Amino acid sequence: MNEKLSFWDKLAQQMKQGRHLCVGLDTEYEKLPKCVSTGLSDGEAMRAFNIDIVNNTTFYAGAYKLNLAFYLQRGENGLCALHDTLSYLQEHYPEQVVILDFKVGDIGNTNTAWADFVFRVLPGVDAITATGYVGLNAFAPLWQNYPEKGIFFLGLTSNPENKELQLQSLSMTEEMMLQSFGFACGNKVMDRECFTDLFNCNLRDYCERKNILTDYKSVNLRYYLPTVWQDMVIRVGALNRKLGSKNCGIVFGATNSTQLQDYAKLTDTATLFPGVGAQGGSVQEVVTAMKDKPFLINVSRSIIFASSGTDYAIRAGAGAKICHQLIVETKGVKS
Repeated sequence: MNEKLSFWDKLAQQMKQGRHLCVGLDTEYEKLPKCVSTGLSDGEAMRAFNIDIVNNTTFYAGAYKLNLAFYLQRGENGLCALHDTLSYLQEHYPEQVVILDFKVGDIGNTNTAWADFVFRVLPGVDAITATGYVGLNAFAPLWQNYPEKGIFFLGLTSNPENKELQLQSLSMTEEMMLQSFGFACGNKVMDRECFTDLFNCNLRDYCERKNILTDYKSVNLRYYLPTVWQDMVIRVGALNRKLGSKNCGIVFGATNSTQLQDYAKLTDTATLFPGVGAQGGSVQEVVTAMKDKPFLINVSRSIIFASSGTDYAIRAGAGAKICHQLIVETKGVKS
């Protein structure tokens, strides 16, 4: 029964149970413990490793994220490991959210093919990560053909190169802003009244804090210069309202501590936070900022590769427990 739930329904169940940890199965073959890889093919070893990690972390994890690159890297054997891992999750842990991370971004007919591969050929995938800078409507084949599935669009990523584009400010005329928000809502051009409602809903508090908008009634946008990532967050929120769902979310790197509070006040969508653990992002900062909003904190290497010895699975479970408890304890602190 659980396997038929939509992405949002499964995520909401995990949030209700207080499970915000997403374990990243970024299974690099070269990093596997020798006790796993010895005597097995690369695909067999990856499959065995993944199953051990899942079995020892599932009590604390609300989701699992598999990075497609590490499976493609091993060719046919890697894809078999990916398929088998997904099948195992679907059969044994159907309540967990399963995300395929490959940051897809292409034109409509290519996205149709990707959607069929992920949601029809592969078993048990609930959501994907995507690069929305080709335009959100390019992903229409996903929500049209698979309306129960989720999409996490890149907002502000955790890599240091994000400042080259994502942190740049946009310069828009009022007409351009009306058109861009209208596009996000499915209209060719949004009328001023509709735009005012949308704008006030998402950004009024933000703009008041930043003192960048003084006349809401006339929608004077000359002083509003959002960054690229802010514009993406606004568009994804508008897309959810257009679709009447909560299946579109944002990827926001936990390493961006300077922008984290602003992001939390700007968004009402589900958020996937990479960058915690080996990359240095703070669990406490994310939890404190997001409060009761839906979010998943992804931790990969510091959990799955916590040990290279025979105790690798036990150590992974212990790492997942520590992270889960830290999230729970932080959420319990009254600000």
